[in-house]
Amino acid sequence: MDERSIKKSIKKIREEMGLSQEEMAGELGFSDGSSYWRFEDGGTRIINQKLYQLSEISGHPVEEILLGAPLDSLLRSEQIEEKLEKMKAYYEDKLADQDKTITNLNDYIKSLKDTIRNLKKNE
Repeated sequence: MDERSIKKSIKKIREEMGLSQEEMAGELGFSDGSSYWRFEDGGTRIINQKLYQLSEISGHPVEEILLGAPLDSLLRSEQIEEKLEKMKAYYEDKLADQDKTITNLNDYIKSLKDTIRNLKKNE
């Protein structure tokens, strides 16, 4: 599973419901259409609450949205293991990127604190 599959699932569900992006934004409680567009286009992280709301109003299980196909058909096929492995790898990569970002930010903060301490010593 990758980001493109989730984006396609979300868009497909909206289109099946016959809603514009603005209308779906209203259904999900987004502040405006552009916020929803970023959600549908993958420009913002999928927030669990919104994913569950989409599931509730569309009648599609969360698993189906994430996997990009009806769960029962995937369970009968060989594709489920492959899709789950791809999804796992995708989210592990995202978490690793976040860990790197946090480490870099912590290093930057430490560097700033050291700089401030040195400036205070030299006053």
